[in-house]
Amino acid sequence: MTDRLPHPPMLRAFPFNLALRLFMHTDVRATQEQLDAFRRFSTVGDPLADELVAEMRRLPSGQGRRLFEQAVENGIAAVNDPPPALAVFFQEVESVPGWVDHDKLELAARAMTRTGLIGVYGPLPDIALIGGYLASRPDKVLIRAGDLDKKAPRRLAETANWWVEVSSPGGLDRFADGFKAIVRVRVTHAHIRAAMHAREDWDYEAWDHPVNQIHTVGTLILFSVIFTVGLQALGYRFSRREREAIFHFWRYVGHLIGVHPDLLPVNEADAWRITWLEAATEFIPDEDSPRLAQAMLAAAPAVHGIRGRSPGARLAGWTLVSLHSSYTRLALGHGNANQLGIPNRPPFHAAIVALAAANFALETARQRIPGATALSVYAGDKTRRAAMRTVTRKTGADLTYTRETAAPSAAIRAAA
Repeated sequence: MTDRLPHPPMLRAFPFNLALRLFMHTDVRATQEQLDAFRRFSTVGDPLADELVAEMRRLPSGQGRRLFEQAVENGIAAVNDPPPALAVFFQEVESVPGWVDHDKLELAARAMTRTGLIGVYGPLPDIALIGGYLASRPDKVLIRAGDLDKKAPRRLAETANWWVEVSSPGGLDRFADGFKAIVRVRVTHAHIRAAMHAREDWDYEAWDHPVNQIHTVGTLILFSVIFTVGLQALGYRFSRREREAIFHFWRYVGHLIGVHPDLLPVNEADAWRITWLEAATEFIPDEDSPRLAQAMLAAAPAVHGIRGRSPGARLAGWTLVSLHSSYTRLALGHGNANQLGIPNRPPFHAAIVALAAANFALETARQRIPGATALSVYAGDKTRRAAMRTVTRKTGADLTYTRETAAPSAAIRAAA
């Protein structure tokens, strides 16, 4: 029998060791051969999207963007005589794989939507985004974009909006805002790859290729495995069918956003295997990790609409940051939180534990009261969308990603 490798340090420490025992009843460790195969994807981008971006840049100024947006909004069939790369790209994203189960997509969307604002403002920023900064190689793109403090509120708002649109019921239908957001982000990644490749200071040996397949599937893992575990830690309860549906949902999102078929997790066990590989090779923090984590944490008051330097605003902002910090510490573990420079304010840990207990009690009642689940989905959808309208207005979030999908700025191209 082929020997499996030992767990990486991150998965041997609390709380990830506990999560593995609770949610995985199979061995997700990789062999050396599997690890080597995984690492080969560190030099692979997204050929379809990369060729589309190259084609867009060869066209007269503005034409490529116009044709791309026309195809996003109306379908490739609405574009007269589309350029070859544009046609191939949209033929791929508009072709639904035979394995897609639309009933599972709907069930998953309803399960995620019913978590409401806690789902948006809890696991998404505090675990998926901040925890993701433990992976120092993909951090290099954000560092080279500059203005961490100024851009963090907008980046958080844009990610939250993307999440809400994608995870809403019907969000993955061809002409839904969620589907269109995925396609725009996929091409944004290709623009960023091209910009990073144009830099003279990009260190391929130390950082791998920019926005490579390992980074892309890693983001998928943050939004599936880590997000779901984070919600359960806050007291949310998902049935076996819901869990199965959620991982099916993110499998389709991964397909749409350009994850290579050989990397795309098929189910929860597969997703945990990718989590293991990411933990073994990618979650290696460096000096940039706390810079990004603290900038994201400091963005929380602005995203929640807390502004100004009055004593009341400062106290509210400090309290909010303390709550987010406590949740991050409890979810990522003190070791990881220390590496990210997350404040440790123990009195607020009790508030997170109390919130989890309250959620668990409410979830238990929801499972037993007829109609309560449907009401939770309705309320979650309304509150999420109302919050995103406010956040977008206050942060100036760009939901079309025009800033990135236009020709990258000289500031991004320039050497750091």
